[in-house]
Amino acid sequence: MRLAVIGDGPYRRPLERLAENLALSGTVSFLGEMDRIGIRDELRAATLFANPSHSEGLPVSVLEAAALAVPIVATDVGGTREIILSGCGILVPPRAPAILAEKLIYAIRHPDECRVAAARARARTERFFSSPFIVDAYERVLRSIVAHA
Repeated sequence: MRLAVIGDGPYRRPLERLAENLALSGTVSFLGEMDRIGIRDELRAATLFANPSHSEGLPVSVLEAAALAVPIVATDVGGTREIILSGCGILVPPRAPAILAEKLIYAIRHPDECRVAAARARARTERFFSSPFIVDAYERVLRSIVAHA
C-alpha cells in the first residue's frame, strides 16, 4: 500500500515528521505541488482518493477524482455533498479521524462496491459539472433575468 500526499501547506512538515516517527517514510510520499497533468496521472494510478478537508467550497480535487472514476472518501464540508450523493462515494463528518479511518478501511476492503460508486460519481460529474451543463445553466439564468427585466 502506498499513500501519496499532493500539495503543500502548513500541514506538510508535521505530516512528514509523523510519517517518519511511525516508520512510514517508505509508504507515504509527499509529492508537493503538481501541475494538472501530474495530478491527473496520480489520480489515474490511485485505487482510492481521500479528501479529509475541514472546510471547502466546491472541491475541485473531488470533482477531478470523480471525473476519473476513482473511489472517493471525503469529509462532508462545503459542496462535497453535491458531488458525492448517496451511492457515489463515502462522506464522513469533518474532524472525525476515527470515522474517516473506519471508512477508508471499509473502502479498501470493498473495492468492487467502491468502483460501482465511482462510476456513479463519474456519471454524475459528467452530467452536472461539465462545461456544457454549466454554460446552459448560466444561459437559463441570464435569459430568465432578461425576460423579467
